Amino acid sequence: AVQAFNIAETYQVPVILMTDQALAQREATIHKPETVHLQILERRKPTSEELLNYQRFKITPDFISPMTVPGMPDGFYSATGIEHTEAGALNYEPVNHNRMMAKRARKLEGVLKEPWVVKTYGQAKPEIAVIGWGSQEGVIREAVANANAGGLPVGAIHSKILWPFPADLINDYLGEHVKQIIVPELNYSAQFAGLLKQHLKRTDVQVVPMAKGGGIPWTPADIVEKIKEVLTTHA
Repeated sequence: AVQAFNIAETYQVPVILMTDQALAQREATIHKPETVHLQILERRKPTSEELLNYQRFKITPDFISPMTVPGMPDGFYSATGIEHTEAGALNYEPVNHNRMMAKRARKLEGVLKEPWVVKTYGQAKPEIAVIGWGSQEGVIREAVANANAGGLPVGAIHSKILWPFPADLINDYLGEHVKQIIVPELNYSAQFAGLLKQHLKRTDVQVVPMAKGGGIPWTPADIVEKIKEVLTTHA
């Protein structure tokens, strides 16, 4: 949740914190989280020099514009929901629209450079990759550890964000060595597996959905069994 607020403040975008049924309704005993290390980020504000000729939607090197807040001395607050120039004036010209659309899209590239976007577990160059999101992280991590202990060539990459989708990070992890991808998830239609397929660079890697409805989580044993099944089928 802290990361969600930090993204919203840093990149000036709405953020939807996604969950699933298993996570939303789960009961668990956990250690009280330490909060002293948490970093709370605030939106970029204009300097006194920038306020002299303030442009609310200025195209900066990282495409994030300094943002005033209501009541800021020597500043003015501007908010608009329709296309505009860097200064905030209404402008529907195609050239301007394309520039501002590119600005909004490219500022999101910074999100994918955040160090927490994906986490990896298990072998660095596995034959089988388990890819997941949300509440499946702990189950996948334990399953991969158990599989590795049994000598199975498995690794995992877990995505902490679904949009912008970390396609380059996942494709780099897959490299040329991963032959099959197993995607455990708790929905009937294998939604994450479908999203993943859209972003894969390789066409020779097989995506094996592992989806189910009902809200009952997968267990580590379920995933290990699926890993063995895939290895046997494609041996």
